Amino acid sequence: IAERDKLLQQCQLELDALQDQLGEHAVVAMTDAQPVNITYPVLEYPSKVVSLNFDKTPEVAGTLLGIKGQYLLLDSGVINIRKFTGYQVEVAV
Repeated sequence: IAERDKLLQQCQLELDALQDQLGEHAVVAMTDAQPVNITYPVLEYPSKVVSLNFDKTPEVAGTLLGIKGQYLLLDSGVINIRKFTGYQVEVAV
C-alpha cells in the first residue's frame, strides 16, 4: 500500500493532465483497495520445453498445467503469452 501511495504521488502531475484531457472520471485512484495475492499452481513442469507459436501453428491444443510468469505451460508445450499480446484468441474448455 505504501508503494502504491508513493507511485500515485510521483505520477500526480501526469494523472492530473489525463483528467484535464479526458475528463474528471477518466482516471480514478482506488485508494481504498487492498492488495490481492494470486497464486497459480503448476501441476507439472514439462520435461522437454517445446515452444508453441501462433504464427507457425494457428491452432494450439493442450491441457493447461500451470502459469509461470508470462508463460502458459501446456501438456503440448509452452506459450510465451506476452509475445502474442495483440492477437485475438479463442479458448475452448
